[in-house]
Amino acid sequence: MLSGNQMVLGRFFYDFAALLQRTPYRKELEACLERQYWVAAELEAWQLAHLNQLLGHAKSSTEYYAAVTESRLSSLNDLPCLPLLAKQDVRQHVRRLKAGRDARGAIRKTTGGSTGAPVTLLKSRHAMSVELAVAWRGMGWAGVSPGDRQVRFWGLPHRRVARIKARLTDFVASRIRCSAFSFTDKDLARYHAQLSRFRPIYAYGYVSMLREFSEYMVSRGLSAPDSLKAVVATAEPLTDFDRREIESAFGVRVYNEYGCGEVGTIAHECEHGSLHINADSLIVETLRSDGSPCKTGESGQIVVTDLHNFAMPVIRYALEDYATCTISKCRCGINLPILESIQGREYDVLINKFGQRFHGEFFLYIFEDLKNSGVPVSGVRVTQTSPDKVDLEIVSSNSESVDRVGDVFRKKLRQSFSDTVQVDVSEVKHIEREASGKMRVIRRRDF
Repeated sequence: MLSGNQMVLGRFFYDFAALLQRTPYRKELEACLERQYWVAAELEAWQLAHLNQLLGHAKSSTEYYAAVTESRLSSLNDLPCLPLLAKQDVRQHVRRLKAGRDARGAIRKTTGGSTGAPVTLLKSRHAMSVELAVAWRGMGWAGVSPGDRQVRFWGLPHRRVARIKARLTDFVASRIRCSAFSFTDKDLARYHAQLSRFRPIYAYGYVSMLREFSEYMVSRGLSAPDSLKAVVATAEPLTDFDRREIESAFGVRVYNEYGCGEVGTIAHECEHGSLHINADSLIVETLRSDGSPCKTGESGQIVVTDLHNFAMPVIRYALEDYATCTISKCRCGINLPILESIQGREYDVLINKFGQRFHGEFFLYIFEDLKNSGVPVSGVRVTQTSPDKVDLEIVSSNSESVDRVGDVFRKKLRQSFSDTVQVDVSEVKHIEREASGKMRVIRRRDF
């Protein structure tokens, strides 16, 4: 086990690095640990006050929001009167969204996005401090503290300078990185050896990469270091299948995290399995296709407002993700609102010719049932190219299995998705990851 001195030293280096970056978060962490127990009325009053400060600042300091007529709202129910901010708007109007002097010295954040079109924005140092604080509050629910040793299953920058910077950041943050971009069994063996030497407190990374490493450990009869307390899965939808497989291989509980590169973490899972929203740093809405607010328990597009970023205000930013919110109370005692379920990206939801939406897990259940019945399938990817056409890629060591999977999948889709759907099946050696390193196995192309 790690000594107390090692843990203290790790936390000291992490906090010192945050101080050098001008993003000290300890004071903010202390405050947000209190806010998590506020009752709904207190939290809503806090949100409204900070929203009105942000609106007034955005209107007076940016070209983009100068024309917005409302600079102060009397209630959060008035949010729909403000315009939505699409990703394309951010790409096209970066200069007009910057808030003059407040944008100086801000941190540049770029997210590639799974569709390959990057989004770049600026975030104030104070907003980054708040982002760090609420993130570590959520990590604390998993038993993890700042500076704890981490193994990160993540991407690695392609450019040499960025790669060196990433390695330096990893060193300061007490973590080792296992690249999710491309790897062989030899790489996975090396990752496992690194874990055994490094003895991390927790693992963090893409769901698909964590599952891939889990499958490798199980197939080789390997176990994770007994230093591990938790696994935190992020960046991709976490299915029940993923959770079971990762927990079985790592021997510890998996905690879900939801967020995006532009605003940071949005929700963290507590010990009772609830995804609590960081409502004291963000306002999260779920909207119907017509832009009206969803009722509790109704699925809709996620729209977020970053309450603290005065360098480049992000107000009612449409994430192109879908989720369901609930007003249910959690047994953990935390009063932050809950994301009941995350359906995934807009492009990970398939739509049939009648306009019905099918969550990616609908298709994954088909393959999981086949796998449980003994059909040897190593990987699949479903790509919808038109309302009534789907491509199915299958990785298998057995051609007969490919035919069987294709027949079963085609039959299931014609029963439940569309009775005229065309399914083209192909056998591939492996499923390629996106440029971001993420794995998208359910995809919908623009049509």
